[in-house]
Order: sequence, then structure tokens, then C-alpha cells
Amino acid sequence: MKILQITTNFILGACRWIKKRSDSLLTICGLLVQVMAAIILSQAVFPTGVETGGEGWSTHLTGFNPDIYQSGLKWLIFGLLIQILLPIKKFWDK
Repeated sequence: MKILQITTNFILGACRWIKKRSDSLLTICGLLVQVMAAIILSQAVFPTGVETGGEGWSTHLTGFNPDIYQSGLKWLIFGLLIQILLPIKKFWDK
């Protein structure tokens, strides 16, 4: 019975901690989603070969994957929505 009470108190304490810091946690989640989207978008363009120019210059020829690009854009929009909805939520809570 004592273990159940300790577990219940821990869960309730964790819920209170999350509720107090929900804005900060959502901001961090939004930023992490945006970073993930940037990484996905960077994978949409990939090198397919190298063409050597004069005087030691090289030009990377690139390929483009529209499916990865669309996936990255969806995640980026999702992260931006999280970032935009937080100030709106704060405004309506007042």
C-alpha cells in the first residue's frame, strides 16, 4: 500500500511540474521539431556527382527528392504552429 501511495504522489507531482512548465516544454518541443524539419529538408538535396572546373574549383551537381522535401515542410509547419499557438493560448488565458 505504501508503494502505491508513493507512486501516486510521484505521478501527481510530475503532473503538477509539467502543468507549471507546459509553455516552456511546448516551446522546446516546437524548436526540436523545427530542427528535425531542417535536418529532413537538408536531406532533400543530395550530391550526385562532382564536376571539376578549371583552377581546382569543383561544382557539386545535386539531385532533389520532392517526397523528402514535402515531409520536411510538413514537420516545419507543425513546429511553427506549436510556436504560434503558444502566444495565442497565453492571450486567451488572460
